[in-house]
Amino acid sequence: MVKTRWLQLLLVLTLLIGLLPAAVAFAEDGINPEVQGLVEEGIAPDEDDEDPDSWGGGNFKFYGTVESLPPAGWYGTWTVSGRFVNVDMNTRIKGMPAVGSTVEVKGWLQPDGSVNATKIEVKYGGGGGGYGGAYVKFYGIVRVLPNGGWYGDWVVNNTTVHVTSTTLIKPKRGTVRIGAYVEVKGFTQPDGSVNAIQIEVKG
Repeated sequence: MVKTRWLQLLLVLTLLIGLLPAAVAFAEDGINPEVQGLVEEGIAPDEDDEDPDSWGGGNFKFYGTVESLPPAGWYGTWTVSGRFVNVDMNTRIKGMPAVGSTVEVKGWLQPDGSVNATKIEVKYGGGGGGYGGAYVKFYGIVRVLPNGGWYGDWVVNNTTVHVTSTTLIKPKRGTVRIGAYVEVKGFTQPDGSVNAIQIEVKG
């Protein structure tokens, strides 16, 4: 009988010890340590970085400039960089689209080349903010950084990359520094430079 009670007590203690780390984490303002780390780095967690099923799905994603919109409201057919984009009440729209806006389109590619959009996100406002041009993604080594901060002209490999306050910078696998290996997403300019919308440190 005594042996059975000791075994029961040992089981309860083991259970309490296992729950202790979770209780401590919750007590610290309820902040998930992973999320807290992102905030401390100055990167707000992206609530829209979802898996495809959560935004309606799709098999196609592209970036482009809005060239035309329906005459009344957003529902109807858009033209984005020469491609027809079909928008209805099920399409999630983030931002305020306008002719000239640079947008990201996600959805289902149709046999005629059009896209049934499940999500459209405005990256830059009307007029394109100087971000017009072909979308590009490339990888390279940071050769030059601006003096006194991140904003200004970087050189990645041999490409000049324009970085502004609207550029999302993700130092996920290292710090921004000379010699860092990075992924650059942006739009090409006539002089061969790139207006960056996102730079992620890969190593």
